[in-house]
Amino acid sequence: MVRHANRFLAGLAGFVIVASVLMPWGQLSLRAETGPEGDPSCCGMCGAPCAPCRLVECTIMVPMQVTVVRMQPSVVTTTEEREETYTVFQRVPETRQIKREYCYLEDEVHTKTITEKKCHLVQNPAVRTCKVEVPERQIRHECVADEACPACGCDEASCAEPRQCEVIVPRVEEQTQCFEAPDVVFSTNKRQIDYCVKVPKKKVEVCAEERICKLVPVEKTRTVTVCVPKIVHKPVEVTVTKMMPKKVVCCQSCCQGH
Repeated sequence: MVRHANRFLAGLAGFVIVASVLMPWGQLSLRAETGPEGDPSCCGMCGAPCAPCRLVECTIMVPMQVTVVRMQPSVVTTTEEREETYTVFQRVPETRQIKREYCYLEDEVHTKTITEKKCHLVQNPAVRTCKVEVPERQIRHECVADEACPACGCDEASCAEPRQCEVIVPRVEEQTQCFEAPDVVFSTNKRQIDYCVKVPKKKVEVCAEERICKLVPVEKTRTVTVCVPKIVHKPVEVTVTKMMPKKVVCCQSCCQGH
């Protein structure tokens, strides 16, 4: 529509320019039409009286309104059938399980090898040398008195005669002894033991079931009627101004000037 409007404005502007340029020729055409009919001795262009011998016949271009047929484009809406593909969703029932996961402790028996170290006392046979006092009898000569003196047990004043006495004197000698000496002995013992531990584990169990409907896309085809725009050229009568030749009788000065 905008394009047609621009064309119309351009044609109107051209018509105004042509009309303004050809306005004097329009006036001359009017004079040519009225001049000779009113008075044959007058110029058909300027209207001045002239002698018949000085009038000449000439052809001039006169603007005239002419109706012409032109092809004008127009938009026409037509209907036609087409196939289109569309998607629909269908409900499909299905069963779903609801599961629960929980953690628990389970007893497990493990085996482990341990090493035990023990110490105990052991009596080992040993020999040692020690000094012991052994009693020994010895005979000594002593004085015998009535009263014993503090030193020898006799009275020095009243000692009459010495006499022999037997005494026991300790004697030190070395002896070898056999005995059992205690000793600490370490022993290593390996053994296996079984022990129980708590091991965390997971378990999944079905606690419920439910029935649900799932949407599944399905493609289908259908025939529809659509409106399609189409450009059609139609003949249209248009009035235009054209320069048409016309014969008039005028004086020589008007004929030479035009």
